Amino acid sequence: MLTALVGALVLAAPQKPTRLLPVDESAKDPTLVRFLSSLRKTVYRQNSKELMSRVAPDVRVSFGGDNGSTVFQKRWQPERYDSPVWRELAQVLELGGTFQKGSPTPQFWMPYVYSRFPQNLDAFEYGAIVGRGIPLRQRPSPHGKVLRTLDYNLVRMPVVDEASEIDKRWSHVRLVGGGAGYVRSDEVRSPVDFRMSLAKRNGRWMITAFVAGD
Repeated sequence: MLTALVGALVLAAPQKPTRLLPVDESAKDPTLVRFLSSLRKTVYRQNSKELMSRVAPDVRVSFGGDNGSTVFQKRWQPERYDSPVWRELAQVLELGGTFQKGSPTPQFWMPYVYSRFPQNLDAFEYGAIVGRGIPLRQRPSPHGKVLRTLDYNLVRMPVVDEASEIDKRWSHVRLVGGGAGYVRSDEVRSPVDFRMSLAKRNGRWMITAFVAGD
């Protein structure tokens, strides 16, 4: 009787998903498609003037400090060719996004790794592989033995160990469902890494948030 009850509880418990497939809902709004195309060109050219014209005056850049376009400018200094904002924006724009459900006005969040991350996984402990056919290697090296290939798998985020501390290009991950190994760090993304919110202001799409953490 007790064994049957335990078995029933196990079956009733929500199962952890093992994959997070990419999704992009931007095509639902042609004006958003045009904005994203223009923004990608701005980022590629590293045009700071164009970028700031697309940043909302009240843009959120943190969860506790000051916000606004002036703070965004001071923090990121996009006029510098080596500003990290260009790298971070490019990475976000590579991945799709989704419209926020229940929002009174259209609001679009990128990347999908944030906007569609499973609610039953701790966003600070888990992440997602952002590609198909990604080799999971036995050691942090392009010559390491391939244990298996990954397709958008959900993983427990990098385990800090000596190897990953020495070479930041590699991340040690544990797969949801079992297994562990190394992937290139740019092939796995945390949902609490940088994400971007877009919304219309006076009829124009603008960047209304660019934040990381919680």
